[in-house]
Amino acid sequence: MAYWEWAAAIAGAVSVYLSTRQNIWSWPTAIVNVSLSTFIFFQSGLYSGMGLQVVYLVLSIYGWYQWLHGGAERTPLRVSRASPRAWIASGVAAMLFYAGIANYTSGLSGVSLPYLDSGLTTVSLIAQWMMTRKILESWVLWILVDVVYVPMYIYMDLYVIAGLYAVFLVLAVTGFVQWRRSYRADRGGGGGGAASRTGARVIKVVLTGSESTGKSELARALGEHFRAPVSAEFVREYAAERGGQLEFSDHGPIARGQMAQEDAAIARAAGMVILDTDLVSTLVYCEHYFGRAPAWIEAEARLRAGDLYLLLAPDVPWIPDGVRDRGDRREEMHALFRARLVALGLPYAEIRGSREERQASAVESITALGAS
Repeated sequence: MAYWEWAAAIAGAVSVYLSTRQNIWSWPTAIVNVSLSTFIFFQSGLYSGMGLQVVYLVLSIYGWYQWLHGGAERTPLRVSRASPRAWIASGVAAMLFYAGIANYTSGLSGVSLPYLDSGLTTVSLIAQWMMTRKILESWVLWILVDVVYVPMYIYMDLYVIAGLYAVFLVLAVTGFVQWRRSYRADRGGGGGGAASRTGARVIKVVLTGSESTGKSELARALGEHFRAPVSAEFVREYAAERGGQLEFSDHGPIARGQMAQEDAAIARAAGMVILDTDLVSTLVYCEHYFGRAPAWIEAEARLRAGDLYLLLAPDVPWIPDGVRDRGDRREEMHALFRARLVALGLPYAEIRGSREERQASAVESITALGAS
């Protein structure tokens, strides 16, 4: 049995190391690890542990698929952050699972530290699920778990296992650092920026808000003032082609078109790019009209977040153009935009007043950002 234990331990260590590198082979090696562990637990009569390994096996197969095809439009998954919804769902699931497993294991004869072990198992499962979705915070949970596992196994005189989990702890810290670096690189070097083709960091300033608030005019003025390329609002031309009638299914093409225009503008930028709306606007309107939005668009909105959002107030005259249809609800939409920016934790400044006052306020806000 010792040979099988060592093989399982080595496969587990290799799997965790490959995970820190975002290497897809982390999942096949994880499957080897849990398969060997399932056999070991079965031979040892540890049926609860064996059942847990079966859960890990299912999660490993799921994670393998997600890393390959779980991104936008079935592309490889990228590192993301846990949303408030994910934390709430995980917390509720964790409490229910912990209550069940702690109640069950505490009644077994010969069990050691049932409540602590149940808690660690619960957090481990949440961490593993987050790992399948390539969520950065999964490593934070693994670090917390391993910090407790090491002294627990020492207390139980399981020194080899304690040593293995000490290695896992080091790898978890390494994984967090590596994934955070990857996450920041996807967002352009941290702080929500982007990167041009030359590799130089590009600051993204996004104009957002309800319809007919002068976003396009102000975007052009700011582009001229800062000598920065401007990315136009893609949804306007898209909606114009369809007579202003949009369905829920249109928001995928709208988001992809918006991202393509942003990337083209960023590629031309020297230090700054001005975006006449971004995916935050796609989210707000999709949720407003249909009560929901594709999860991948919200994930991309987080990854591609701007450095500064200029939220334009609806204190200018409404100008109908055949596409706009919310002239009497601009204050409501303004409040929805503000709430979405707050929920996403994005920096913003509200812009009000006349054309001259708006431009002066916008320039001041951008300059304060350090982008003069």
